[in-house]
Amino acid sequence: MRERLKGKAAQEIVDLLFAPSIERDGKNIFEIMLDVDIVHVLMLGKTGILEQGTVSGIVSGLVKIKNEGFSAISVDPTIEDLHYNIEKTLIDRLGMDTGGRMHTARSRNDLGVTCSRIWLREKCIQTMKVLNNFRNTVLRCAEEHHGTVMTIYTHSQPAQPVTFGYYLSGAASSLERDFERLRNAYTHINQCPLGGGAIAGTAFPLDREFTSGLLGFDGVLMNAIDAVASRDYVMETLSALAIMMTEISRFAQDLYMWSTYEFNLLELDDSIAGTSSIMPQKKNPITLEHIKGKAAHTFAALISAMSVLKNAPFSHTRDVSQETLHLAADSFQETKSALVLFSVTLETIKANKEVMIQKARENFSTMTELADALVMDFGLSFRQAHQIVGILVSDLAEKNLSAMHITAESLGDAAISVLGKRLDISEDRLQHILDPSLAVLRHNVKGGTSPEEVKKSIALLEKTLLEDEKFITGSEEKLDAAKKQMNALIEAVRFGGRG
Repeated sequence: MRERLKGKAAQEIVDLLFAPSIERDGKNIFEIMLDVDIVHVLMLGKTGILEQGTVSGIVSGLVKIKNEGFSAISVDPTIEDLHYNIEKTLIDRLGMDTGGRMHTARSRNDLGVTCSRIWLREKCIQTMKVLNNFRNTVLRCAEEHHGTVMTIYTHSQPAQPVTFGYYLSGAASSLERDFERLRNAYTHINQCPLGGGAIAGTAFPLDREFTSGLLGFDGVLMNAIDAVASRDYVMETLSALAIMMTEISRFAQDLYMWSTYEFNLLELDDSIAGTSSIMPQKKNPITLEHIKGKAAHTFAALISAMSVLKNAPFSHTRDVSQETLHLAADSFQETKSALVLFSVTLETIKANKEVMIQKARENFSTMTELADALVMDFGLSFRQAHQIVGILVSDLAEKNLSAMHITAESLGDAAISVLGKRLDISEDRLQHILDPSLAVLRHNVKGGTSPEEVKKSIALLEKTLLEDEKFITGSEEKLDAAKKQMNALIEAVRFGGRG
């Protein structure tokens, strides 16, 4: 199989390139490669390129190898890769005249990229499932806390009152787009390159739609160069993972900050916390720390793939075919781990509701409400109202007083410095404006913070989630149907029928 090369492969090449590649492929794509081999041979029989007796012998041999498993193959790493080892095993068992016909009208190039696309789509489906489980958890928690009032922060400073459910529904909206990115990546992955050959197709009369259908692909890639050379679907998938993990890390950072002693808005369950070997008081939010850290690993996979490809020719090379996916398995595993860890964290988290509402009363988060009320009640320009409230807050802060010390008198004093006169506002009206629970209720425009709007938002997010779950189910059903059709044809060919 290395007839063109006079000498043996250097031991360093064998040890550092061939052997690790075979081991990795044996773990990841052994059965996938056998399926692609079998489908290709079935197609060779269907088109008359190979006689049915030859097809039956090869298919039976390949099925036997598949059933025995990778560990049953006597791997020879000096012959470069997994395909050559499978082909050598087949030839050893059936002879060169029969086993040597399996690779007719095909290259390792289109074989390899077909296998990688199948492996990648499986990982993509698995990740979409785990993501949807997490989305379910987020939405359940959002529903539970749709009326739990808290402060939202900008620049890590108190901003405005919202509900914890409103925050979580915002997170769920982002996760919805993460699913969409993975779904789009899946549709680009699931195009069949088999038949592209080395890079220019073949003169044999292939039936590419036949092989594409049996392997569960949605269609055929029409240009052989594109089929063999393109790895944009790899970058797109890894990018979708990296973007999702970036957002997940940001959510984790918020919960991490809110669970500190100083904030005390949330409390993580003991079951997902760690402790200290020396400081007995410690309760460390370790799941959130790992979630944030795991995001970095997905970035590494994306940057690795892009760095490999940026100076690679638009054709087949080993860096394109092998190095681009080198970190992809780790990226999928880290993403899955982060999603599962975040799910169990949210399922057991406790919101300190009394602390949340008290802080919202004290930390001036309703000052925008007050400025808006001055505009509506007294016809001021917003900038005038903003100046009055800003002066009021500054005066209270200098005295180390909280928003709970705002009175009609102190507001009137601040108004004099801007308007030259007091504003006549009752204490009841002022306290109504400053109540964070009422402020949340007032924001009842579409997409607002009011509990009713939060519930509407959650309902829409749940509806989309159901549609997304249907996409996964439909995709799996299509793949299962293709697998059943393939197995039926295998049985027909092996036991005397026609493929």
